[in-house]
Amino acid sequence: MSDGEQIPAEWHERSPLLTTTGWALLQRIRQQADAPRWNFETGDRLLDGDLAQVDTFRAALTRRDDVASATDDVPGWLCDAVMALRARSWFVERQVPVGFDLRRDWVHLPTMSRDDLASRIAQVVPHDIEDFSRLLVYDTSGTSGHAVHVPHDPLVLAKSQALAERAMRRHGASPTFGSDEVACLNLCAQSHTYVFASIFNVWNGAGFVKANLHERDWAGGRAAARRYLGGLGAGLVTSDPISLSEAMRWDVELRPRAIISTAVGLSAQLRTRFAAHFGCPVIDWYSLTETGPIACSAPDGDGWEIVPHDVFVEVIDEVGLPVPEGVVGEICVTTLRNPMMPLVRYRTGDYASIERGAVPRLRDLDGRAPVFFRSADGNPVSSVDIGRAMRLVSTFAQHAFAQRADGSCTVTLRPVPGLPIDERAVRSALSELLGLQPLEIAVDESLGTESKIPAYASEIEL
Repeated sequence: MSDGEQIPAEWHERSPLLTTTGWALLQRIRQQADAPRWNFETGDRLLDGDLAQVDTFRAALTRRDDVASATDDVPGWLCDAVMALRARSWFVERQVPVGFDLRRDWVHLPTMSRDDLASRIAQVVPHDIEDFSRLLVYDTSGTSGHAVHVPHDPLVLAKSQALAERAMRRHGASPTFGSDEVACLNLCAQSHTYVFASIFNVWNGAGFVKANLHERDWAGGRAAARRYLGGLGAGLVTSDPISLSEAMRWDVELRPRAIISTAVGLSAQLRTRFAAHFGCPVIDWYSLTETGPIACSAPDGDGWEIVPHDVFVEVIDEVGLPVPEGVVGEICVTTLRNPMMPLVRYRTGDYASIERGAVPRLRDLDGRAPVFFRSADGNPVSSVDIGRAMRLVSTFAQHAFAQRADGSCTVTLRPVPGLPIDERAVRSALSELLGLQPLEIAVDESLGTESKIPAYASEIEL
């Protein structure tokens, strides 16, 4: 009997490379008695030929013989690629004037920001793309409060797994997974999020689970969560400081080969505490939804190593000029890996200094401090929950949300021109999420237009 006769048609569409072995593993993961309440189904959508491209990417990543960020000079191959892109993206066409010499005058190119992606994404996406059948879209509100819909290609996400492999190796952990095991557990602590299981064909058909530490997602409560998550034996856990803290509070016993902590910054104290508790290296992962992975904490604890070989990272001042090496400025990234959304001199809104070399590093990374909220009943509430709750009921360009130590909250919203904000709906959504706590709502058309403002702030301690 062939693989295709045993695997449901909808799963072949979600995961065309899924085998009967992978399907059997997926069923075991999903059908355990203590499994969470699954609310989503998805696959990696990789096709024949994609794995070979990931292998080519791995080889270049391992060789690292032309690391884009190793020097201050933008590499010639990247200049050529940007110039070719000029004819395909209306935004890049305006960004790069006719006759502009990229190799000589790169630092004088205009920069991009999240506001460009939030309001002009159709101009950034290359206009000659005709096949959107494998389009994946990720929503993010980030540290700036701009709601951005980020288009992705499945191959881009597969290459991110190769970047995770390099980070694991740098920290002495094996990134090799078998077809009979769970390779990765993505652990969240949110009020609402997708909960699902899938198969990673990039990792030999090993399993993947996204789970959430919230009572409503476990029919058997915390005891079931402890049994299920502890029994998965996931080789890699990807999470964030707040969710890892919740895992400790729930007494979930995890023993992975490594933990990758992302989304927000990981303090040295928490990193040491998590490493001791879970018995493995804990890697601080600097990544944005828009750019993909950028850097991971260095094994010697001295800064963050720039992981990809194919991104060009600058540290710039207010007008877009590079600051001297060792001086803190805004991190600016050029990456064309995502064909759906190329970024040329993209301002991240985060700050650091840079050290060039064979393995370039960021130091003094700032702008990603973990922000922790609690509802009236004491449950943790993530910034993702808050941004999602507001965006589902009203349209706005940017937001700033804060919670005081007594639980009271304030939110300021910048409207999209011509679209009024539904303050009553926002109040209702946040009250449902956070419980009955004092809430102030303000509308400010100039929010974030004159200076960077934090999207989230809290006096609640982690």
